[in-house]
Amino acid sequence: MKPIISCSSQSICCFFSVVHSRMIEIQTQMSERAVELLNLPEGQPCFLLDVGCGSGLSGDYLSEEGHYWVGVDISNAMLDVALDREVEGDLLLGDMGQGMPFRPGTFDGCIR
Repeated sequence: MKPIISCSSQSICCFFSVVHSRMIEIQTQMSERAVELLNLPEGQPCFLLDVGCGSGLSGDYLSEEGHYWVGVDISNAMLDVALDREVEGDLLLGDMGQGMPFRPGTFDGCIR
């Protein structure tokens, strides 16, 4: 017989709150490093492409840093989450493997 594990809804909510906070922290750190690697001009807003933008967490960092961005994701559900979060970037449903309708030089950089 399998043991029964009892958890309160409060402890479950607390656990997922901690996990979600940590996920946001990690995504922010990864976005910060990606922008650092682009070696963008300091103090100048840039126009960036976020490939696989998901719910827009990286875009939040880009916006906080004063950049403008376009997010592309293959998942309509994730883009809906980004829309619900009212992210500042423009969002497109698309598959980078199928190509994108942007001319070369449209963006100052790209993050993933």
